[in-house]
Amino acid sequence: MSISYEFNSVNLDDYIALRSLVNKPPLTTELADQIMKNSICSVSAFDEEGKTVGFGRLVGDGVVICYIQDVMVHPEYRFRNIGKGILEQLEGYVKSITQPGVTMMLELMSTLHAEQFYEKHGYIKRPNNEYGSGFIKLISGDD
Repeated sequence: MSISYEFNSVNLDDYIALRSLVNKPPLTTELADQIMKNSICSVSAFDEEGKTVGFGRLVGDGVVICYIQDVMVHPEYRFRNIGKGILEQLEGYVKSITQPGVTMMLELMSTLHAEQFYEKHGYIKRPNNEYGSGFIKLISGDD
């Protein structure tokens, strides 16, 4: 099976459908569009027939910090190194924008079932002796 990767060529309907397949909260097309416009870049993975089978994106300042978001692989295509390919594409992009003399911090928040995947690809689990815990605060627009 041949997988191709493309930057910033996301189909919003495919993105919304993929989110649903991996049990992420639903989005409207308008919100999905805003998400893409506010991202540094995105990577879509396609099978031989052009079907979107994976996705990932970067957010952040693009100078000293980038966050990997929305790494998703279609459930029927898992365990075929697509997630690895998405990470490699995103990491390559971060390397290409990292300025001389600057160390970019590339971070992510993992779901529980994906922690080993990220560790296998060189990401450091927190907390550890150098870095504290990551934190999250959910803020509702309904409050």
